[in-house]
Amino acid sequence: MISFVLSFYSQFVSTAGVVKTSKDASFVIPRLADKKRQLLQEEPKGPKSYFNEQTKSDATVIVLSSLIPTHPSIHMINRTITSVRSKIHGLHGPKIIITVDGLPLRSTRRRKRNPVEDINQFEENIDRIEKYTDTLRKYFYNDPSVTILAHAKHLHISNNIQNALDYVDTKYVYIVQHDFEFIRQVNHTEIINAMENDPDVLRIVRFDKGNDIESVNHYHYRLKSNGCKVQKYQNESKFILAQWSDNNHITTKDYYREAFEMMGPTPRIVEHFFMANWRKLDCFYANQWLYKYEPGNPFLNHLDGRQTLSLSNSSSMATATG
Repeated sequence: MISFVLSFYSQFVSTAGVVKTSKDASFVIPRLADKKRQLLQEEPKGPKSYFNEQTKSDATVIVLSSLIPTHPSIHMINRTITSVRSKIHGLHGPKIIITVDGLPLRSTRRRKRNPVEDINQFEENIDRIEKYTDTLRKYFYNDPSVTILAHAKHLHISNNIQNALDYVDTKYVYIVQHDFEFIRQVNHTEIINAMENDPDVLRIVRFDKGNDIESVNHYHYRLKSNGCKVQKYQNESKFILAQWSDNNHITTKDYYREAFEMMGPTPRIVEHFFMANWRKLDCFYANQWLYKYEPGNPFLNHLDGRQTLSLSNSSSMATATG
């Protein structure tokens, strides 16, 4: 039974039109010349190219995606990417790297309990994520600023970011979740200038999704008790120190390289590492600065990919304003 699962999964990899890179279980979706005519004739049509060779961006955007109930639709991730391009002012034509995480194999215990149901579900999910990846490739076919990285194995957030960093040639990098769209204007130039002027303090900046002011204040008490006495960065950007989260944020490529050296190769949720070790690490390394934090006025709208079952009748998919 296990061999059947692996065989089917291998079939998915071989039929998805992917090419293996030097990284084990890491695959790049190429723009295949022999499929050009077919792709141009099929819907959906992608946006115009945002790539400008004359204006090289100082930051790369990594968009993390994994299987959700609405796949193979790309509506949700497209909303997020559109918000990156429209809401982050001063970020000119950045390279965008979309990662597609592989499917986790079901536990042996579950396979023994209901092997037929488990195999059928696994086959269905393989088909959905294959179609999702293919739809992404077709949609962004004419946009050279977009690279799509699909993975055969379940790498989790940590190894998806680590593999994507191999394609990053800028100092700064945005990490964006596929279901967190920007709904407030971000001044990219302002953030970069502040980080350049004080790189040892402003190491990583996060965008608020609607944190409660009481929870932020409570965390400040915890920071003070650990000897981290600076909670506010006094400049016109109003950075406020907060707990580490994998919600949309900007940092340097070197920051993540250093983090992954400490974390090791085991796939994991990055924020769990920092939450577990924040007392042992430097205050400004193990925490994040919230950009222009205003209670009740978040920068992000959570489209909630895991819980959204339908694009037509979910309130979370209502048009965001701001």
